[in-house]
Amino acid sequence: MASCDDHVSHILHNDNNIMASCDDHVSHILHSDNNIMASCDDHVSHILHSDNNIMASCDDHVSHILHSDNNIMASCDDHVSHILHSDNNNYGFM
Repeated sequence: MASCDDHVSHILHNDNNIMASCDDHVSHILHSDNNIMASCDDHVSHILHSDNNIMASCDDHVSHILHSDNNIMASCDDHVSHILHSDNNNYGFM
């Protein structure tokens, strides 16, 4: 479980090797197993990864991250408040 105030500082997930760090928005999302790298300046506009069926779209923040294989779903308003992870079922509420 990770909680934050203004923004996500670090998200570490050892099983799927996910590391996300951000200042105001998501700057980098690293997922080594499925070779996903997303970088953004003000916000993520679109991330399409056909192999693992990843689609992320956002306006000012990341609104939804869908990853069907590992069942990752992250939604947010201003920042991540809770991150719950059980095995490969990730639910992040921002």
